[in-house]
Order: sequence, then structure tokens, then C-alpha cells
Amino acid sequence: MKRFFMIRDEHMPEHEPFHGEFHYIDLASHGTAGHKWNFGCVVDPHSQPHPEWIALPSLLDAATKLKDSPVPQEYLADFGLTGEETTLEAVTVLGAIHPMMGF
Repeated sequence: MKRFFMIRDEHMPEHEPFHGEFHYIDLASHGTAGHKWNFGCVVDPHSQPHPEWIALPSLLDAATKLKDSPVPQEYLADFGLTGEETTLEAVTVLGAIHPMMGF
């Protein structure tokens, strides 16, 4: 199952070791709210995220809204997300921008 994270620029992985296993959106490329932040998706279940990455709640968690998690949802504002969304709802919006984020 895909796992989703908020990642500061300084904690972004090198592209080559993760080729095909990691996808991301540079949030600053869509506005100013996410300056120096990225929304990442790890596809390979064996890949370990960096300890500084902030995990979104599981896709299967239909109860937890982003605002009730450790995710800094204010950086997703340029995508119209308010923090009232679940991870599934947020990924649906971001998947329209980057298809590898979706299902």
C-alpha cells in the first residue's frame, strides 16, 4: 500500500536509489503555502522513510482528518485542502495533479 508523507526540502531523498519507488510534488511549484515542503509517496513497502518525514494517517483510516494528525496541513492550502480532509480525500486531490500519487 502506498504511504504518504510531508517532507522538508532538506530531507528529500536522492532520486536514483528510489527510482520508481518514490514520487513527490514540490509544493512550492503550486503556490507559496508549501515553500520548502514536498508531498511524497513511497510505493515500495520495504522502503524505509527518513525519520524526519511526517507520515499522513493510513489510507484506511477514514476517521482521522489531517488537522487531527501531526501533518502540517497549512502547507497544502494551495491545493484547496483545509485540514478537514482524510488522507484518502487529500490523495484524491493530489492524484489529479500527479497521477502516481493516486490509485
